[in-house]
Amino acid sequence: MILCNIIQDLIPILVCVVLPVAIVWLSVYAARFREAKRTEVLLKAIESGKDIDANMIANAMSKPHKAPRTPRERLNNRLTVGCVGLTIGIMLEVVLCIGRFVMNALSDEMFLIFSMCNSILLGIGVAFMIVYFVTRKNVKD
Repeated sequence: MILCNIIQDLIPILVCVVLPVAIVWLSVYAARFREAKRTEVLLKAIESGKDIDANMIANAMSKPHKAPRTPRERLNNRLTVGCVGLTIGIMLEVVLCIGRFVMNALSDEMFLIFSMCNSILLGIGVAFMIVYFVTRKNVKD
């Protein structure tokens, strides 16, 4: 019983404190590791005594450039986000309705609160779908 209470108290702390700190640490660690490896390769090239172009060093030390997404890729991402938002929203609403009306596990107030929160997800899904269908005619391949 005491262990259950301790776990219930630790879960919000882990989610609200430890998880964001771990995410930030991981991203900083990955960036630092990437820079260290890039520097190591350049130092090895310099130590080998080969002629190295200054422009090559400048390009190697700069951040890697992501290729910009094409309009078709952005459009497909909007469709994906819209479909996922709608699907999850509909599934959650079905679960809420089953929990409320079939199993009587939720009170009217809880059902209303969860449905209102779920409507945000449904609204986001619908908005992305509308943007997809409005802009798909303007996108050239």
